[in-house]
Amino acid sequence: MIALCGLVSPVQSAAEPAKPPAGGQVKFAQPDEVLDKDWRRSTDVLVTGVGDAGGFHVFAARERDAYQWSALATLHIPALDLGLWTGHTCVTGSGRYAVAVFAPSMATNKPKLMRAGAIAAVIDIDKGTARMVTSRVALVYFSPACGPGDTALLTRSIGADEQETELIRVDAAEAKVVSTRKIAAQLTTPVPAPDGDYGIAGGALVRVDHAGKLAEVAKPTGQPYALNATSNGIDLLSVSGTRAVAQRFSDGHLAVLGDAPVHALQLFGLSGGRSLIVGETSRIQAAPGLRKLARSQRVRAASTNGHLLATSVLPDQIAYAVKAGVAPSEVGTAGRVGITAEATHSGRVMTGKVEVTKSAAVNPLDAVVGPQARNYTTPTCAVLRNDIRRQVLQPTAAMVEWAADRAVKRTLTVQRPANYLKTGLPAYTPQGMFPLPALYGGGTVPAQVELAILAQESNFRQATWRARPGDGGNPLIGDYYGNEAGDGLINYDNADCGYGLSQVTDGMRVGQTRFTATQQAVLTTDYTANIAAGLQILASKWNELGNARMLVNGGDSQYVVNWFLAVWTYNSGFYPNRGDGSPWGVGWYNNPANPRYPANRTPFLRNSYEDAARPGEWSYPEKIMGWAETPQITYFGNSSYPPVKTLSTPGFMDLPPRTQFCGQVNHCDPAAANPCPAETSVCWWNGTTTWSNCQLNCGTENVTYGAQDAEPPMVRQYQPECRGAWSGAIVVDDLPDSTVNIVDCPGERRMGKFTLRLGGNIDPYYYDAQVDLHQLGAAYMGHMWFTHSYSDVRSTVDPRRYFYQHRQVVGTWTPDLPDFPGTRYRILVHLPDHGGTSTVTYVVFPGVDGQGVVHNPRSFTISQDTGGKNEWVVLGEVPLYRGARVSMSNLVPDTNADGSKNLAFDAMAFVAM
Repeated sequence: MIALCGLVSPVQSAAEPAKPPAGGQVKFAQPDEVLDKDWRRSTDVLVTGVGDAGGFHVFAARERDAYQWSALATLHIPALDLGLWTGHTCVTGSGRYAVAVFAPSMATNKPKLMRAGAIAAVIDIDKGTARMVTSRVALVYFSPACGPGDTALLTRSIGADEQETELIRVDAAEAKVVSTRKIAAQLTTPVPAPDGDYGIAGGALVRVDHAGKLAEVAKPTGQPYALNATSNGIDLLSVSGTRAVAQRFSDGHLAVLGDAPVHALQLFGLSGGRSLIVGETSRIQAAPGLRKLARSQRVRAASTNGHLLATSVLPDQIAYAVKAGVAPSEVGTAGRVGITAEATHSGRVMTGKVEVTKSAAVNPLDAVVGPQARNYTTPTCAVLRNDIRRQVLQPTAAMVEWAADRAVKRTLTVQRPANYLKTGLPAYTPQGMFPLPALYGGGTVPAQVELAILAQESNFRQATWRARPGDGGNPLIGDYYGNEAGDGLINYDNADCGYGLSQVTDGMRVGQTRFTATQQAVLTTDYTANIAAGLQILASKWNELGNARMLVNGGDSQYVVNWFLAVWTYNSGFYPNRGDGSPWGVGWYNNPANPRYPANRTPFLRNSYEDAARPGEWSYPEKIMGWAETPQITYFGNSSYPPVKTLSTPGFMDLPPRTQFCGQVNHCDPAAANPCPAETSVCWWNGTTTWSNCQLNCGTENVTYGAQDAEPPMVRQYQPECRGAWSGAIVVDDLPDSTVNIVDCPGERRMGKFTLRLGGNIDPYYYDAQVDLHQLGAAYMGHMWFTHSYSDVRSTVDPRRYFYQHRQVVGTWTPDLPDFPGTRYRILVHLPDHGGTSTVTYVVFPGVDGQGVVHNPRSFTISQDTGGKNEWVVLGEVPLYRGARVSMSNLVPDTNADGSKNLAFDAMAFVAM
């Protein structure tokens, strides 16, 4: 299931991890010296998860195996075009089951999806099998929550201000939801205990009854950020001022166990109904069932008996740990995860890399549901996907930085000619079409604010995640098909129409009038126009706040931190003052005091890039400030842009305290367990605030490109094959007009017809199959189609159809042959340098001869993996007649084909012999 790299040798201290030699495994090489004497009989296991473009990977390390790391499952919905994945895990008290909540990382930019857009699954740790439990759950750090038994709790937040919560109880052994209770409050950090379910609501520790009614049992000190249910009561950690406080609720009483510096305590659940506190534990009292481990380093996960601590679980795609001179593709680095872990018995450290070589997709449905009141026929986003006249060129990081640097100076006026990128649109300039308005108070947008937004919103992508720099592709769209249920099915009514680098959403739905049709198309296809449009929106947010007299640190626009409220409203909106005394301002969701974010968190990215693997633990404006301080790194290992300039601590800005936007104006008590217990619009904040001397600590822009610098040249990761086939060949390309490419290939005359048949032409599967069909500006003549390979097994619910009928894509090449029936042709298929890795079968239908005889089809099976080069591959030689054609389906006779491998449709050549 996995390949393991790197022999791990124990070392003497956590400060000096061993460098793993190549060719071994990620485990302790001398377990008798490192682990407890009974390690061979131990039941201890560490389970944790982390995401990248391949999915959310769940790993296990068992003490009886010398803590050799292995992949239990990779959780993802393979059809979805959504980039990196993220999530959270917990292990039930028996140690037999892990529960995971996972979602695309892109969901962390969407308040609606953070509240109820994730998927939950249960993994049997011994069997390594994963089963989906439910969808539309909250993506939040305290969900899932496990307890002493095999019960887990999930949450679903309801309302823009999270004023209600659905508490979902899961039987992990049966992998099913057993109850859902609606709670009239924002319930955080829930835990399943032997005597019922507990959590924090309304500033109190509460017990939740079977109907969702809350009973207050105690008032914690400070704001809790971690709860664990044990056999001895409820253990919790909270933040009170500058201290982290450990407390235990038992026998109806809440007792303080001790405290430590605010970032210095972590709480983990252990098997058998116990707790583990890790950190600066010298002031923490002993208590029954409580284990303490003094450590200075923060811990990512703990094993079920506390014998192993994982201090880092970091995907290469997050760390961007690339070799000098090598630029691996996303696919090449997906599933490679760096591990650092410590055996608590000896303090020895292991380090190495686990490489997942097989991904097990979680299939939400066995029987794909029919219409069921979902709109699967009429798109609601204004610019269509898979439109060959709306291909998008994927820019490099340098091109994006150049455009942002010029846009903030109002000089992004590069001339785009008519029919730029084969769109058929008139000529324009980016800021001629989307001018940057004058700012309230003067000045302009700091470049690092705009660059940070682009890093967070799209990872510097204008085209789909699947397109490499220099490729053409579909536009990057938030959720074109409205797949918020995570089942890979279309419901256009739920679509998120955020387009491109800036994820421009307002005005991008059918019928909206903020932009003209030309503007919609231009900001979709041209990265410079998208940046100009996004910057225009950001400036309007600043002006909206300025006109409402909501100023930060005096309101000087040159300082990066002064944009904290503007990026807050860029993400979650602004509630204007209606003048009737009702609440107004910025909403509760993005308030740093909101307990949906852990109160003990450190500034985003300040200490580690590992924060980027868990972006949901910070509010949106905190993430933008983090990307401004700590630039995104490209796959070449270089910074995408420089960090902010500061005069005091180099690179570090003076960020607002967690409770800065908490006071009488929004009925928010900074000292309370839940700062805004009303959880309604009264939590909206407005006003003027100051926390820093901006001449020293607020950060200013740091630009690379001048106001008149030319657009950087495109540096392609892959070169298209623009050379025509050999003389005399009949080439059937995948487009009716191969000149409609955006990578400067000349094209050639049409010599046949290529068609795609989706879903077996069965309604609604025909429509749903579009979800996993993609165009790419690469390969032969700069364009190809691709999907993924799926097993051709039959459905257990309806054996008449395929299990993956809703993913079926069949390509057919029909050449225009000269009238010489029976001529023997050598048939060749063009395979791309990226976008095709499946083993597939091409079926040749020779056609009908002059006697009316239909000749039997012949099949040719090949691998599309070319090792990273464009090449023609011979299928075979076959006599062809009238009506000859070649077909290839993405449903393959492989029970392990789950959508994790690419399958390409490119050109085909027929050469008379």
